[in-house]
Amino acid sequence: MFIIETGPLTRRESDTKVTFNSQGSTVDTEWSTTATEDASGSTVTVSISSSPKAPIGLYTLTLDQLGQKTSLGQFILLFNAWCPREFVKLSLINLLRFIS
Repeated sequence: MFIIETGPLTRRESDTKVTFNSQGSTVDTEWSTTATEDASGSTVTVSISSSPKAPIGLYTLTLDQLGQKTSLGQFILLFNAWCPREFVKLSLINLLRFIS
């Protein structure tokens, strides 16, 4: 199971803490994962997709295997245009200027 948290007071109710299985999500409004194993079976690559409701910020990623928790590191969610609480809203014109 993966645990993703952000902020000093993580809570499920505020979308700052989420737990989910490593086999993905069936709902497109939640965090989800896909995992692939290389041919040798010695490496697993995990891709994580954030929820449209996830606020921007610094997140910690933890793997919980039968109660044994292993920190997998941190990542920064820089921009989430679908989050209703998102303060970073770019207009299409500004976005196009940024890209070009």
